[in-house]
Amino acid sequence: MHRDPRYEELLRYVELDGDDARRLAELHPHAEPHFAHITAAFYDRIREHEEAHAVFRDEAQVRRLQASLVTWLHRLLSGRYDGAYWAQTLRIGLAHVRVGLPQRYMFTAMSLIRAEFASIAMSARIEHPDATVHALHRILDLELCVMLEGYSEALLARTTTAAEPPANDLVLAGARAMRTRGDAVGIPLELGAGEDPWARVFEAAPLLLVVLGGENRITTVNGEVERLVGHARERLAGGPFEELLAEESRDLVSAAIERARHDVRGAGAFDATLVTRTGRRMEIAFRSLRADGHDGRGAAAGNAHRLLLVGRDVTEERAREVRARQAEKLAAVGRLSATLAHEIRNPLNGAKLHLTFVARALAKEQGKSDLADAVAVVGSQIDRLSNLVDEFLAFARPSALRRRATDLLPLVERVALLVDEEFRREGLELELDLPTREVVADIDPARIEQVLLNLLRNAREACEGGRGSRIRIVVRRRPREASLRVEDDGPGFSGENPVFDPFFTTKDTGTGLGLALVQRVAIEHGGEANVVPNDAGATVEVLLPLADRRDEHAPPVTQPPLAPSSPRSKSETK
Repeated sequence: MHRDPRYEELLRYVELDGDDARRLAELHPHAEPHFAHITAAFYDRIREHEEAHAVFRDEAQVRRLQASLVTWLHRLLSGRYDGAYWAQTLRIGLAHVRVGLPQRYMFTAMSLIRAEFASIAMSARIEHPDATVHALHRILDLELCVMLEGYSEALLARTTTAAEPPANDLVLAGARAMRTRGDAVGIPLELGAGEDPWARVFEAAPLLLVVLGGENRITTVNGEVERLVGHARERLAGGPFEELLAEESRDLVSAAIERARHDVRGAGAFDATLVTRTGRRMEIAFRSLRADGHDGRGAAAGNAHRLLLVGRDVTEERAREVRARQAEKLAAVGRLSATLAHEIRNPLNGAKLHLTFVARALAKEQGKSDLADAVAVVGSQIDRLSNLVDEFLAFARPSALRRRATDLLPLVERVALLVDEEFRREGLELELDLPTREVVADIDPARIEQVLLNLLRNAREACEGGRGSRIRIVVRRRPREASLRVEDDGPGFSGENPVFDPFFTTKDTGTGLGLALVQRVAIEHGGEANVVPNDAGATVEVLLPLADRRDEHAPPVTQPPLAPSSPRSKSETK
């Protein structure tokens, strides 16, 4: 394939020659066994950063990306750096642009690849390892250069094909309307000489601003919409507003916008669920107002009564409200449980005591085996009720949290070791999917161990009777929180069952307090528990706050090492 002149220039600049290509190809068989680990470490690093992590839609996408990275690592050490290599690397850069990965993350993530390969080269039995490391630096610098060309091409295309900027009268009218609603916007107007004040306000507003024309099509948006939704404004311009909305929001939002169009000021308020380019759902509180004047002057023919939508991201706010309501509900149920437990425990203790007297009396007599059996059955049922009362009291009276920075990985391994033998006896496979780096959370280790044991018990019961055979614990670090998941391949949850509500259960026996306790402990930590949609089986995720890395006084809690027979993580079994 003919080489692009830009590629020829870059090759000369980084001075990548045939000897470098030979050394890189020689490194390939030594590095290949490490590709899986490097790939896992690469994506573990990305998960730690807000904007980079936002590119991910779900774990299935991450697995596809990991497979693509392994392919890239093979190509990187192929020793063939021709025109096809340039074209493929350029496509990777364009793909980064398409998914919205900020280019600065290419440099920081590439440093991990650089360090891993340099370590492998220096420890491998190859000739001239120093020269091989220099060749690695050259090829990785070349990769970065070519990928940046992809960003440059995308920026050029965006500049030349972007939609026309909104008409000044529209921006002017919209911004003036915003100024009359200062309570909704609240932006100071400190302008430099010669600047267009209204255009600046529209673009710099720390709120989502969307102008709708006829048929609720988007006329223009501001930078905040681009940032949060993830689509460039030229991609949004002319498209229907409903395409940004979750399915369940579309009819309600359309009705609200229609009512606003019949108002002389275009005034209205409504909530909507937006879906970003990466699939993340955002709760937005919108207010609307007329953006073309009350008489419609300045609007294009057939496109009168443009509306300006002013939106505020209330996702976290609504989530906090839900957690607060759930905490209040759990507290009320806890108080009720405590009262009932005390009222029941005293009669149970009395009944157990008198039943013991009856059992002793029967034991002194002969030929009363039927009565003795009946007494034994009654005693076992009283014991069962006593255990339920104990469970109620444990739910009603949680102990104060003893939080400290704790690495979740050894904690998970320790809990898995506790249940592994029981799972093996029942024919269940327990798998750990752990990251390559520590995940340090600000938690009470004992309470989180109990949470994990509850989730594993639920998963084991879901798989009973051959309904499933595999249970998996997954730990992931997110930019602001740690994710702890327990997955099983059993029948899963059906419909909209309130699985976290106290006393809700689908089992013949049980109190329905297991998942309620999981959620309460998560909320007490400032996190949350959720059922994650899954095509097969059930997945429960607990989100926990990360420890502050600046705290140098409390080293992470660690647990004893695993025994040889303990469950192994996916990364260990590859």
